[in-house]
Amino acid sequence: MPFFTTIPQKDTASPRDQKNLQKTHDTPFLALLLSKDSGSVIHETFNPLGYYSYSIEKPFGGMKTTYLINRKTVRRLFKERFFGFRFALTQSGLGTSGYELRIEDAPVRFPNSFMSKDLETFGKSILRPFTDQEDPLLRNLKDVPLYSWLGDTETDKATQLFCPIDGPGISILKASIRTSRSNWDGLCGREWGFRICGDCLGVLGSLPAHLKHS
Repeated sequence: MPFFTTIPQKDTASPRDQKNLQKTHDTPFLALLLSKDSGSVIHETFNPLGYYSYSIEKPFGGMKTTYLINRKTVRRLFKERFFGFRFALTQSGLGTSGYELRIEDAPVRFPNSFMSKDLETFGKSILRPFTDQEDPLLRNLKDVPLYSWLGDTETDKATQLFCPIDGPGISILKASIRTSRSNWDGLCGREWGFRICGDCLGVLGSLPAHLKHS
């Protein structure tokens, strides 16, 4: 389901794949919850029709809260799913766990390697930069406004992919995570592809996985 081609309406209460927050792939919905002013918890209810609903207020109309979810938990889920590639790209030390990271089919970080100068130069060139010393975006994610570009007159439709942080009209890059060269030499390599925002490197949807069959 192409979640990043349709902007969730402000009153959307459920993930569009009808899964709960722990399992949903509707990352824009997680961003919508985090964009709302609220206290520390979010109310989860299970609708008799068979889907989960979420609100920053207590449910009404006979519905009961089935689970209280800490706002920090929602932010963690958003960070893992939306910024998983960026985290792997920018983490310090030898932290790529045997995977090669690519942007536009060019290797940008090799397995178990430190960040290269070329990668750091790239990191400094994007709208939301990072260096080999720090990543201000991921460190201060709780202070980054989500959907701040979405005005009251906006519709719920986007004519192209949009980013919950940087909006529509962004540059889109192709990125991937690839197993080690030895796997490919052994005919069992695999590569997972993504579309990412060129400004913040958030994942905007997956591309078909590529597998080298034995």
